[in-house]
Amino acid sequence: MSFKRKALSSVATILVLTFTSACSETNAKPVAQIMVQPTTQAERVSAPTKILYGKVQSERGYDMALFNSGRIEQLVVREGQYVRKGTLIARLYSPNLTTQVIEKEAVLSAAIAAAEEAQSEFERIKNLRDKALASVSQLEQAEKAARIATDTVTQMEAQLKQASNALDEFSIYAPQDGIVASLYAREGQFVSSSKPIIRFEESGKFKVEYWVPERDALTLNMGQSVSIFVPTLNQEVNGTINEKAIPSVNGPSLFKISVLIESRADNLLGLTAQIRIASTNKPVYRVDTNAIRFMPNGEVYMLDTEHNKYNVELVSTRGSDLLITAEENLDSIQFDTSPEPTLSKNLMASLEENND
Repeated sequence: MSFKRKALSSVATILVLTFTSACSETNAKPVAQIMVQPTTQAERVSAPTKILYGKVQSERGYDMALFNSGRIEQLVVREGQYVRKGTLIARLYSPNLTTQVIEKEAVLSAAIAAAEEAQSEFERIKNLRDKALASVSQLEQAEKAARIATDTVTQMEAQLKQASNALDEFSIYAPQDGIVASLYAREGQFVSSSKPIIRFEESGKFKVEYWVPERDALTLNMGQSVSIFVPTLNQEVNGTINEKAIPSVNGPSLFKISVLIESRADNLLGLTAQIRIASTNKPVYRVDTNAIRFMPNGEVYMLDTEHNKYNVELVSTRGSDLLITAEENLDSIQFDTSPEPTLSKNLMASLEENND
């Protein structure tokens, strides 16, 4: 009986130890394993650009009109025609003034002929006087006649000039060498005073005007050299920013940027010209999208392998990657690309290892 009781006691002890051991193994907390995830580097690349379009125009272009009303009698140019300074472009119908000019021209021609004849007579009498073949009074009379004839020519020239000026008030002449950009009226049409008849573009200096959003305008400064591309000619031309007009209070937030072109080729006039504006002046990096993280407030950041935080700003996309800028230098830094759940698990595992 004593042996049987001892045997039962031993079995009970073994069962208790086995159960206790099983419970200990069930309740023991497993040690988390840190999952190794790939990393990436930020590659420095060129900043993305924005293309703006404008038209090549003369640095000095303007509409031309007359201060008189009338019908266009002459229009001797065509749109796109190159003209020299002083070339007649258009003239209004003005028969009275035209007649006056013709009359004055005829009178002046007669006066010039009379003056030449009077001068010749004076020279003849002077030669005769030198030979004592003419009297002093004859010489004085011839001299007086020549002087009066010369004065008459001067007077007729002034009258012709006055008549021509009056006619010019009904005429448009090219103020400089340039191109007739547009004709607002045609021969035979009636035009009111001060109503533009043509658009004139002076040759020699050209510019392009661009309407630039305010964020991009901050990267452009007066006197800055820029490159302009003319697609039609497949040609790059150099230019300089010479004007930067601020937006109007009630209009859109667009700055008018004028670029003065260094080339003087007249074939550029009227062509489309492109300018590329960098989206930012800061260094731009290309990174894997998995390296970019967001705070609840929208703040964008990245973490390196030591979980140091780097604030960045999204710029654009390039392929499957993202373009970013940062205040810090991101060269040669390995950034963590772990998904958020994995990142949290790795952080917990790292904390447990530090606690152990």
